[in-house]
Amino acid sequence: IEALRQQIDRAKDDDAKRTPRYRLVEALLAAGRQDEALEALGELANPRDPSSYERVGILLHYYGRHDAALEKFEAAKRSKSGGGGWGGAGETGDAMIARSLLIKGDVEGAADRIVSAVAEQMRQSTQYGGMMSMYGMYNDDDENHFQPFSALFVMRPSLAKEILDRLEAEYASSPDDPLAAKRLLMLHKTMGRPDLADKVLEKLIDKSMSDQALAMRLIDRAIERREYEKAASMAREFIDNQPKPQVPPGMPPQYAGMIQLMSARNMMTCKLGDIYWKMNQPDKAFEEYNKIRDEKVDLTNVAYAAICVIRGRVEEAKTLLDQTLAAQDVDSPLLLQFRAVIAVLDDDANMAFDLLEQAARLSEGDQSMMTPFGGGGGDPSSILGSLAEATGLFDRYVEFLRDRIKKNPNDWSNHEGLAELLRRHGRYDDAVAVLDKAARVKALRRQVMSERV
Repeated sequence: IEALRQQIDRAKDDDAKRTPRYRLVEALLAAGRQDEALEALGELANPRDPSSYERVGILLHYYGRHDAALEKFEAAKRSKSGGGGWGGAGETGDAMIARSLLIKGDVEGAADRIVSAVAEQMRQSTQYGGMMSMYGMYNDDDENHFQPFSALFVMRPSLAKEILDRLEAEYASSPDDPLAAKRLLMLHKTMGRPDLADKVLEKLIDKSMSDQALAMRLIDRAIERREYEKAASMAREFIDNQPKPQVPPGMPPQYAGMIQLMSARNMMTCKLGDIYWKMNQPDKAFEEYNKIRDEKVDLTNVAYAAICVIRGRVEEAKTLLDQTLAAQDVDSPLLLQFRAVIAVLDDDANMAFDLLEQAARLSEGDQSMMTPFGGGGGDPSSILGSLAEATGLFDRYVEFLRDRIKKNPNDWSNHEGLAELLRRHGRYDDAVAVLDKAARVKALRRQVMSERV
């Protein structure tokens, strides 16, 4: 024991001390010196390794030092966000602490911790959830904030009853509080009682539609039951209670468009249009869809055009985009790209190429531009290349890249892209010629040498 303590003192860092510390704990336990062993055990916790607090906490529980174990689990939660516990990878810091309180015999304390943790998670969901909360709160188990504690409810049914009694009392005293309703709903789902969750939903149907997640869940429920009139009525009530989206001054246009489209009001307006579509009232559906448009915001025009295409009104989408582009002093690359989508649907590859080429020239150098192709952002030039190879317009794309090189010989990406394209199509001599030409540009010689290698 003394030799191990000296070895620990001589070690220069915590990593070097870890093994002799474990051996010291074992030696002290073997010698029957339990108090000293548990004191040495506490020194094994390392702030740089939050899981070490958990391991120490488990051992302290084993030896009946529940208060000391609880302190270690509190320290583990402070040292990291979430993480795994001995109950599994999905067990969060709060779940570990609640389990520790249960082992200690403090059911009320465990209930306090769980209710507090769920309330905090719901506060964050309300603050940051936005569109996610509208679609995820009730249909995705990951958004059920009681789920990490489900193992504890099985281990100690009295804990589940304690929390259920609290939430039922809270809901009974505040039946109009959507957060109280959501907490009770999530608990019922976690405990495998969707029938009780449905009863809570039934009571909410005639109440205010101010809460996004509850409103969306109630409307989806009505749609599932083909109660379309009821669903439409609830959607209209929700929309009436929501202000029109306001974009902060100075925000870049692409982000301003996203804020407008993703606002609660516009999301529900699209939902109302979907309801009318299911009711075989296409004119009323498109009357609602059209409300998301702001003629000055390109992204909203593209969104409406996309709905037109999905719903089979391709000509209307084409007319809208053509009229919008004709009215602009400088064509919008985003509108040009989506107009190219429609050209592809019309099997007009040359027109699609022309539109994408124009979009690429207008947005040259902008790698973060929003694009309707694939739902992400990207360089229209690379999209143009994909179209060219898929439709046999290879030579047109080669000329496009040569023109870009001529205008800006210092941009290596164009030289590299052209050389790779030619090599991929078996034109090795032409690819080498492109690199030879690029090597004449002093700033590109290093890249050329690397590419040749």
